[in-house]
Amino acid sequence: MNPLLRVLVVLALVGLAWFGYSRVRIEPNREPEVVVAGVDMPVVDHLPEMQLVSSESCAECHQAVFDEWRGSHHWFAWLNPEPRRKELSDNFRNKDCIPCHAPRPMLEVGFGQRPLEREDRREDGVNCFTCHKYQNAMLTPNGLGEGAAGAPCQPVTFEPLREMTLCAPCHDQHKVKQDWLRSRFAVEGPDRKDCNDCHMPWVDGSSTDGQGGRDRHRSHAFHGAHDPAMLKTAGSLRATKVAEGRPLAAAIKELSGRDFDPGGRQAGARTVLVEVANTGTGHNLPADERHRAVDVEVRWVPAVGEASPELRLARFRNPYRHEFELVNPFKDRAGEVLTFPVREGEFGFDTEQVRLLPVFNPERKVFYEESTQLAAGESRLIWFDLPEATSGRLEVRLYYKLQPYMSNNDAVTMAAVDLDF
Repeated sequence: MNPLLRVLVVLALVGLAWFGYSRVRIEPNREPEVVVAGVDMPVVDHLPEMQLVSSESCAECHQAVFDEWRGSHHWFAWLNPEPRRKELSDNFRNKDCIPCHAPRPMLEVGFGQRPLEREDRREDGVNCFTCHKYQNAMLTPNGLGEGAAGAPCQPVTFEPLREMTLCAPCHDQHKVKQDWLRSRFAVEGPDRKDCNDCHMPWVDGSSTDGQGGRDRHRSHAFHGAHDPAMLKTAGSLRATKVAEGRPLAAAIKELSGRDFDPGGRQAGARTVLVEVANTGTGHNLPADERHRAVDVEVRWVPAVGEASPELRLARFRNPYRHEFELVNPFKDRAGEVLTFPVREGEFGFDTEQVRLLPVFNPERKVFYEESTQLAAGESRLIWFDLPEATSGRLEVRLYYKLQPYMSNNDAVTMAAVDLDF
């Protein structure tokens, strides 16, 4: 193709894409209004320049919300040493990480668009202005009471602020919203839950000091991966000894409620059956950030003698692109039994494992081939025969790790099961 013609074609395509994304609406006696991503942004040009410059200014009227935010990992996003690790952002030398850890007001970049980094007050992390500021106003999804008149933040109602589109630019980097859309929680009905229901639940008390009309507000503590109580509801761990000679299919049905027959296999003298399932989240487990990891591990504690080291039965994680050595043996081989040796020193055994897709959406899309994350409603079944004929206790643990190098002692124990032999 002629080079000049190629340039013209590219420009035409860009123009069409932009037209589909944004358009200008002009009405009589009204300033042009930009409609971004199909959402009508409010007109605030008539408002005087807003004088607020920091989140501390918001505390004068919204002390409860400010305190919640100041204790959250949104506030801690820039100061947090965890993402600054050499293996992760390398102290934010990886500049791709900065826009979500110190973003400009997202509504001004474009509703639902990836944020841009800001140069000032980065220590505030994801602050009040990140989600609420739009030109000369602070937007709220709620209706305004009489006290809003004359408020220094010049509040304006913008209902789409409560939609997941606001969260997605940072939290859908690795498809967490897309995973939620494929879960039962995204279906309209009594069981529907979105990001707000779990991460910004309703709490008692007004969001604005001295303002009546509301006796509760959405929490701005943004509980998530750093909240042990929430993590312990995210997934489930079940484990049992299977009676010798019993069909494993029957044991699987009893333990997990799932129908799966591993080829008529029967239990041996010391067969253990383990199920790890994503039963409590509306997205993958672990979600979003690639440095999260969930491990299921076991340790043998004999009645006499020293305990074995902990052995990892399985790891659930979405690895970074540069971790070429990590391979997901399951990929789309759901329902196929695979064998994995587990050993450290003199203690070890072979495990058989199978991946059971969610009952609700077994045809889910796999965004990352090497990811071993558990989708909402997905299970991993693991069974093995303990080699030792001695008496003792098998400890089964499900650990949540903020980064894959974290020790078990520093991880959150999501669930634990002890089996006596």
